[in-house]
Amino acid sequence: CNAPTRLAFAELKEPYSNQTVFPVGRTVEYVCRPGYAQRLGMPPAITCLRNRTWSAALEFCKRKQCANPGDLENGRAVVLTDLLFGSKVNYTCDKGYKLVGGSQRTCEVSGTQVSWSGDAPVCQR
Repeated sequence: CNAPTRLAFAELKEPYSNQTVFPVGRTVEYVCRPGYAQRLGMPPAITCLRNRTWSAALEFCKRKQCANPGDLENGRAVVLTDLLFGSKVNYTCDKGYKLVGGSQRTCEVSGTQVSWSGDAPVCQR
């Protein structure tokens, strides 16, 4: 088999990452990329099959989830899609209040975990 295609959620473990050709029967393992966690009971591996193609790469890594951002005092947080890695939250203020700070935050990698980017804005009169 040729080198397996790049996965968005995982990368090849060493020593496979620099190899270009793999023998039939070879199993290669992956490690989840930052922002992703391994799904339980789903081995992060694919195998070079007899027809010289790779077995299907299941989604063995899932996006990590940020904590609920919570509403602002005199305002609210609007989660646009979900709380998972890469998602965004928008902030708005109640009538008569002005938003001070950024109006949007993103769930991003922070060390080995994920958290909301920057600081939460505040709503001022």
